[in-house]
Amino acid sequence: AFLEAETLRLKGRRVSLRQMKYRPLVLFFRLAFIKAAVLDGIEGVIFSIFSAYYEFIRLAKQWELNLKNGANT
Repeated sequence: AFLEAETLRLKGRRVSLRQMKYRPLVLFFRLAFIKAAVLDGIEGVIFSIFSAYYEFIRLAKQWELNLKNGANT
């Protein structure tokens, strides 16, 4: 997550608190229900949860890096 966040920071991408709140939720529902991961059973649900968690960690790390460098408001 750190390398991806650092790459996005260097490209000038910014992260808002709204993105940190909603993007993991949207990703979870997209994977679990639209891509039908729930049909894979508990493994699909766990995959959806971990993917959403990873997205949150990536965004939080990018937020932290931007704060250290003064890019976020």
